[in-house]
Amino acid sequence: MTIPPDTGTDIPLLEVRSLVKTFGAVRAVDDVSFTIQPGHTVSLIGPNGSGKTSMLNLISGVLRPAKGQVIFQGKRISGYSPERIAELGIARTFQNGRVFGNMSVRDNILVGMHTHLDAARPFAFLRHIPVLRWVSLLAETTMAILRPPHVRAEEQKLLAEARQQMERFGERLLPREEQLAYTLSYANRRRTEIARGLALQPHLLLLDEPTAGMNPTETAEVLDQLQKLRTEGQTLLLIEHKLDLVMQVSDHILVMDGGKLIAQGTPGEIQNNEQVIEAYIGRRRSLTRQM
Repeated sequence: MTIPPDTGTDIPLLEVRSLVKTFGAVRAVDDVSFTIQPGHTVSLIGPNGSGKTSMLNLISGVLRPAKGQVIFQGKRISGYSPERIAELGIARTFQNGRVFGNMSVRDNILVGMHTHLDAARPFAFLRHIPVLRWVSLLAETTMAILRPPHVRAEEQKLLAEARQQMERFGERLLPREEQLAYTLSYANRRRTEIARGLALQPHLLLLDEPTAGMNPTETAEVLDQLQKLRTEGQTLLLIEHKLDLVMQVSDHILVMDGGKLIAQGTPGEIQNNEQVIEAYIGRRRSLTRQM
């Protein structure tokens, strides 16, 4: 299934080809194919257990497919490690928030900027060569101990960039930049995780239920932030159960059920798709009444 482009190019940013993932006898992802064009916001929806998070795990390298391919910017990445996929420009958040509780908000965000390090990570390209990996690790250790001027200058630059990401969330994060993450509210821990993903300056940002556990006010704030990212040209693939948010923010929607991709289209097309309605509520009724 192909998402029509609206960016003046037919070259997809991401292409998923006949992807399969099994857990024993369960086909969590069952021969799924789709493409995503640059600058699009695409939502992946479906009932619980339909395979949505498994799909994000396959794209981001957390899982390896049994069959099929993931193509990113024309390069096959299926089978790559999560670290290498992040370096190529895919960042993600998780269904269950994963922040470092004993690190500050600022340091949590800086962790997401490791791919921007040049002075502090000399010979980083050697990390992917097992025999020579030690050269890169030794060089990084030396830079961390000596902290020469060019390394300190790079640190200051990254601190400024981390502050820019916190500024996206205004009073929710910026005044709390030195607070330990475990002291934050649930919603602010989620915001910290999103800010960390954005700090990578990814070509593609994967968001797994970014508003989970948030009240209506907090959800509206996330919706506003997602809309701003759209206007900036950020490509997004998100899983979200709040269908009113999905319908407002999405350019296109992918619908999974039982591991299969059962429908795709614009929000208007998905709202009245009988197969999608059947999957969600077991009877034929417009999804607009469920929002």
